[in-house]
Amino acid sequence: MHIFVEEADGLLRCLEQGFLALEAYPSARDVLPGMLRAAHTLKGSSASLGLERLPAFTHSLEESLEALRDGRLVADAALVSGLLRAVDGLRHMARNTRLGEPEETGDMERILAELDLLRGRTGLPPAGPASEPLPHPHAGDDAPVPAAAVRVEEERLDRLLDVTGELSLGHGRLMEHVRGGASRETLLSGLEDLGQRLRSLEAAVLQARLVPVESVLQDPQRTVRDAAEACGKRVRLRIDATGADVDTRVIRPLRSALVHLLRNAVDHGIEAPQTRAERGKPAEGTLTLSAGHQRGFLVVTLSDDGGGLDRGRILARARERGLVAPDARPSDEELDALIFAPGFSTAEAVTALSGRGVGLDAVRQEVESVRGALSVSSQEGQGTTFTLRLPLHLAIVPGFAVSVGAAAYLVPLEAVEECGPLPPGITRAEAARGVVDLGARVVPFLRLRAAFPSGGMPSHREEFVVVRTDAGRVALVVDALLGERHVVLKPLGPLLRRQPGLAGASVLPDGRLALLLDLPSLLRSSLSIPSSSAVPAPRGTR
Repeated sequence: MHIFVEEADGLLRCLEQGFLALEAYPSARDVLPGMLRAAHTLKGSSASLGLERLPAFTHSLEESLEALRDGRLVADAALVSGLLRAVDGLRHMARNTRLGEPEETGDMERILAELDLLRGRTGLPPAGPASEPLPHPHAGDDAPVPAAAVRVEEERLDRLLDVTGELSLGHGRLMEHVRGGASRETLLSGLEDLGQRLRSLEAAVLQARLVPVESVLQDPQRTVRDAAEACGKRVRLRIDATGADVDTRVIRPLRSALVHLLRNAVDHGIEAPQTRAERGKPAEGTLTLSAGHQRGFLVVTLSDDGGGLDRGRILARARERGLVAPDARPSDEELDALIFAPGFSTAEAVTALSGRGVGLDAVRQEVESVRGALSVSSQEGQGTTFTLRLPLHLAIVPGFAVSVGAAAYLVPLEAVEECGPLPPGITRAEAARGVVDLGARVVPFLRLRAAFPSGGMPSHREEFVVVRTDAGRVALVVDALLGERHVVLKPLGPLLRRQPGLAGASVLPDGRLALLLDLPSLLRSSLSIPSSSAVPAPRGTR
């Protein structure tokens, strides 16, 4: 309950700041997706604790948020005042739960009645109660997450202590050499020894941060049960994750993404018992959740034995929304990728489980926030599989450093395929993007100078770095290549957190600040490259 209250306070703060931003800048509707996710989370997590009134009131608030997102409501002063009073009421109710007091509803009933009157001015129907809200713990974009308690094996703590002792001993020896006027060779040998012990400490710290992922995969059992009951379906969840570990900072986004995916699989993937019987399938549907390590990554897959993606319906809805041209004939992979588009949904009606077009977009954002990748594959009549590829470590990451003017950037090393001098023939001044012939292949390019203006004159001898993402390969054009770096990654502050294309920051050995690139976000915002469900196979490096 204490964790819930801390999380609820952060989610409500996200809503409060969003309403204030909308009042000051009515055109700032980009804050609404994050606010919807925050409200969705509060509704689900409060319901999972057995609360009744708080989820229903939050559902009413969601109706106003959705109307604001769709342009059916305008955030004028009167409406914002009513919405802020609703946030205050929800905050009071949430904090009372920590004290064990009953849910007070008097003020909230009056506040929501006032909101219904305000909604009535626009011809909107009064907000209805939530129908059986279910656990949906997904944090909004700016919602702080309470610190999690992490259990560390005693053996790993002993290793940390041993390495720390060795490091202290090595430092003492080096100081004695310095005081005694030792030779240059002796000092260099002492520094090399100290560096090796530092790398041992780094490895021990990374091991201490790893936790078994099996416990995270076990959490959604109740989510699947409740979702199946709400949909009138029979669903069984199978879990296979023995021996897989992951960084503690990946746990929260992984848990949140799985809740969305599991609810989506029950609601949209598994057919109703009667339909399954007509198709010769068992009445009980099966979800299979597995995890394992592959080349330094945690790969989590969720498969269902349902009917697969309805690509005809996806295409029709995409054309309605203008995402696909009327005469276009997208491939199956391109159609599958559309389900991750913000606000995209094929549901005919909004329910407590789905229909707002928030879920899969939220999953993608959660996965990409920790430098992960999300893909989907589907076979008609056989089922759908979602694959999450997440880094094992987040605290210390391998990167490839580049510079643009005085600014330095880090490209995730696992995404780098090749680098070298930029071939001649590309216009220097105005070509922010285009294509470049690298001999073995032709790839699109993006000048980082165009994505992050840094001033100064471009280098006369530009370089390129080819990176591989879910959307394919892209060459990043930079001024200079600085080489591989293992860096301690720090989160971005509030001023840069909303900047597309950035995932963190670190300090290079020369003292310069380096920003870690979030490649999927950078390429979507700079090149208008959509998410894709397929990662092209490497064609070799040089």
